[in-house]
Amino acid sequence: MDSPTNSKKKKALNKKELWAEFLLFCDRSGFALISVDPDGTYPCFTDVVLSFNGSRFNLSVNLCNISSAYLPKDPTVKRRQVQSLDKELLPKNTKDHLSLLLGLYENDGKAVLGAWNPFRFCGHKTVRSCYIRQETIDQALLAGHATSKYGLAPVYACTDTNLHWLLTNYTKDNCID
Repeated sequence: MDSPTNSKKKKALNKKELWAEFLLFCDRSGFALISVDPDGTYPCFTDVVLSFNGSRFNLSVNLCNISSAYLPKDPTVKRRQVQSLDKELLPKNTKDHLSLLLGLYENDGKAVLGAWNPFRFCGHKTVRSCYIRQETIDQALLAGHATSKYGLAPVYACTDTNLHWLLTNYTKDNCID
């Protein structure tokens, strides 16, 4: 079966384009943007407040492009990179606030958002990668959402019609209270 993403890949978005696409993604998902604070509560994270059907979502977001992981033995693996994170400073995942590593994959006008728990990537001194398989991206494009695991890190993926699904399931699986 042909992959929904087997056509020519678009170049990576710069930071400004990436944030513009993420905010459009939220809007297309039916979320209202309440605020964006690029000087978030943690370095390299942006505080975003969204509203959906009367529910409020307070997020600390670190957003990057999803691109090839350059693994010759498995070219279907994609990644977003993450810098060193201090677990003690990172805002905790609670029912009222979520910290997320987000990655945006775009191809032929279709976007998939991947989400990882940043607490699974703490305690290292160098850049690490959050991985997602192409089949997870394809499943999200076909079904609207998908979950998978690469190593010990679960990834949640969705199209712009299922951001509420992603945030709901991420909250359910990652909250500490």
